[in-house]
Amino acid sequence: MINLLYILLAIPVLIGISVVRAVLCKKTPPAGRSFDDYSDEDLVYAKKLSEMIRYKTIAADAGGEQLQFDEFKKTLASLFPEFYSRAEEIGIDGAYLWKIKGAACDRPALILAHCDIVEAEGEWEFPPFDGVVKDGFIHGRGAFDNKGMLCAVLSAAERLLEQGFTPRHDIYVGSTQNEETSSAGVFRIRDYIEKNGIVLGSILDEGGAITCGVMPGIENDMAMVGLCEKGYIDIRFTAKGSGGHSSSPAKGNPLARVAAFINYIETKNVFKKRLTPTVRNMFHAVAPYMRFPHRLLLGNFWLYGGLLKVVLPKIDPYIRAMMQTTIVFTRCEGSSANNVIPTAASAVANIRNLPGESCEEVAAKLSNLATKFGLEAEVLSEKPASSETSAESEAVTALSGMIEQVFPGTIVTPYMATGASDCCRLDGLTGNIVRFSPLRVSGDELAAVHGDNERLGIAQLGLGVEFFRLYLQAH
Repeated sequence: MINLLYILLAIPVLIGISVVRAVLCKKTPPAGRSFDDYSDEDLVYAKKLSEMIRYKTIAADAGGEQLQFDEFKKTLASLFPEFYSRAEEIGIDGAYLWKIKGAACDRPALILAHCDIVEAEGEWEFPPFDGVVKDGFIHGRGAFDNKGMLCAVLSAAERLLEQGFTPRHDIYVGSTQNEETSSAGVFRIRDYIEKNGIVLGSILDEGGAITCGVMPGIENDMAMVGLCEKGYIDIRFTAKGSGGHSSSPAKGNPLARVAAFINYIETKNVFKKRLTPTVRNMFHAVAPYMRFPHRLLLGNFWLYGGLLKVVLPKIDPYIRAMMQTTIVFTRCEGSSANNVIPTAASAVANIRNLPGESCEEVAAKLSNLATKFGLEAEVLSEKPASSETSAESEAVTALSGMIEQVFPGTIVTPYMATGASDCCRLDGLTGNIVRFSPLRVSGDELAAVHGDNERLGIAQLGLGVEFFRLYLQAH
């Protein structure tokens, strides 16, 4: 009875503390500026990206032609002659890798920006491989993902090298030809790094960007700096039976068992919600800029964490994806005829596992569940989740300062990348792996990646070049 009394007395005290903390942690969003005006120099960069878009650089294992990559490389040499004359080209099958010699060779930086793209299907306002520059945008497949970032890196290096620039440390620039498929190129880059005993100081790859409307109650742009990445697993679940004619169906139809399993996964919380250090730091970073109710909850995870784990995933699927291993079914197969009961039916699920959850334990859990429905599980492919780069690391702190300098008014926050990138294959080569494209895009422009009407603002490309000039000079 006394213990219950203590609890009842403690509740208003704890709530009062959380209210005080929410009031004191409030921050006024920094003043910003317009990012839509572009210069004549930005138009020069836009025309270079336009040339790069005109090559249909689809990975060979996705039906693309190597000739497109060969011609693309020749165009890069003509667009960035100073870079090509100063940088050492390292032969890597399935990737381009260049080295800019620095004053020192210890702890070099590696910048990745893949050049392969996905197919351009659907209805486009402008032809996807014409590289049309119009209405303040560069239009075409790969404008943002990820030739825009590659163009920004090479343009920045070109300008600096023309001025006699020598970096403080060696800088490697890599561009793979199969990031969208097998990632074979980045595996070979890893082999090269390990065989030559290169100890990297940092890696920068795509994965986060600058956009608006990501968090409720925040109108400022937000720079999502990816400090970790979810894993990737494909599993086929198969049910077998005796088959037969549809006119005399027996119990235990394989297709029905697969459907029951899918329904179970869709309606139950198979995986627990969990806050990784990166996601916890993300909420801590954004809470001071939010309205009071959000600030009260997100700024006091020590008290409201249990409630937030339940509520937040229901509010936004992206937040849910950062707090939980996700599974979604993408393909199903059954009988080849309308009047034949299948002897086997299957469904393929794609799983994105949180850092800290191994592919083996996730697959084992799903396999055990499948057994209860009479299904067999087969892992088709897997990629482990990455480690987590510390939000307090020197590399992240320095990068955040560059973002604030180039994009004033932008709120910088840690972020968990839910998609896949090349740098996940380089995990362990350095403790400073960051996933961030210094390109500002709207929500609609971000949604066009891998969809119709992909484009990148001319001004945004220019700001990306400005960012990389600072980044290269800092290394």
